[in-house]
Amino acid sequence: MIGSLRELFQALEAGDFDALQRTPESEWLDFKSQPYLLDHEHQKLELAKDLTAFANHVGGVILVGISTTRQPDTSWEVAGELRPIPKAMVSFDRYRASVEELTYPPLRSIDLHWYFESATHGVLCVYVPAAGPETRPILVRRVVDEAAHRQILVGLFQRTNDRVATMSAEQLHAQIQLGQLAQLGVLPSAFADMRAQAGPSSEELDERLAAELDAAELATARHYWLQAWPAATTMVRDLHVRDPQGLRQMLARPPSIREGGFNLQMAAYAPDLLPGGGLRIIDPDRQALSITPSGILTWACSIGPEYLGWAIEQYRRGGINPIAIVESTMEFCRFLIGQVVSRADVDLSAWRVRGGMAQLHDGHARAALVPGRPRTPFPHTWTESPADGYTFEPMPLTASAGQAAFALLRLVYLQFGLDASAIPFSDGDAVSEDLIRHAR
Repeated sequence: MIGSLRELFQALEAGDFDALQRTPESEWLDFKSQPYLLDHEHQKLELAKDLTAFANHVGGVILVGISTTRQPDTSWEVAGELRPIPKAMVSFDRYRASVEELTYPPLRSIDLHWYFESATHGVLCVYVPAAGPETRPILVRRVVDEAAHRQILVGLFQRTNDRVATMSAEQLHAQIQLGQLAQLGVLPSAFADMRAQAGPSSEELDERLAAELDAAELATARHYWLQAWPAATTMVRDLHVRDPQGLRQMLARPPSIREGGFNLQMAAYAPDLLPGGGLRIIDPDRQALSITPSGILTWACSIGPEYLGWAIEQYRRGGINPIAIVESTMEFCRFLIGQVVSRADVDLSAWRVRGGMAQLHDGHARAALVPGRPRTPFPHTWTESPADGYTFEPMPLTASAGQAAFALLRLVYLQFGLDASAIPFSDGDAVSEDLIRHAR
């Protein structure tokens, strides 16, 4: 299975079709079993739409001559059989001319090449890089002359996961308005604001969270969750690279502050492939962690004795272990900044993070926190959560993992009626790795 453009071209150059097996279609890769028939107008438009969708996102490749199959338990399609097409059905010059005719600004940076070829057949590779800021967005236009009437139709497309998304007339109008305001100097930061408002929708974030909770069987259990994402369009690199420093390996064995601590490590389990090319790893009933190619990082864990309530039940039913929630929050922020943000091409300031808890009144005792560091025996000054659950609003990601963790924990402790001074293992306005490392 292929995880990056570099791996894809290595496999194509080596003629290694086995490496392509079960590779999913994604935001940078598409498979076609039949060539575009450019004698038909709708096929010419389809080619222009597919290529501009890639160019308006992160760039991508269309491999023509490979069928796809649908997995019975997922909604995405993966590479199926090698079905080389007749070379005589494809003219490189005609492909380029057709795309150039139907796009504005003209899309000319298209590379075409044959792979897995014989004298008469092959797999056509069509590669288009991401368009630069000076030309983006690239539009698809069609001029229709009917008698004395001329119609000009315009469309804007962008690749989203393994699908081509169409920008609505309302969205296109809003983009044009912002550009006009910026030209007039009324909105000098229009383009920065447009980029800052990009990224996943709230519905997409909620769906991703619900999927992780269901997969880990935590949806109806008492749980804590954190989620981060870039408020800008990006693509996380090395998501499927299998060497020890690749994100696939880091997802199962992330660097941790201390051995045996409350971290994100789930080395006993292997990451699963998500629709659209993301990865998820689950320790059932305990925690789940996932990452999408667009940078949505989602983590959820149990507040029961399996994780955040570890070793607390004997002192207080429903209690949350202070070091468990502080250390795990810190580990999430360390993984986010050290392993995810570092592999994306947007600044730290463009990232957002949110979180929450649920089912806090479920069961025989309400969830409760104790201020300060854990001591045994635990005191009786536990503070119960007044609400059954809560979600705090997205906040910008701060400069360091310690500061980000402290900002998140401040909101957590506030829900239990405790101020920031109750957060253990902190130094000023940041959680301290050193204090956690030497916790006893």
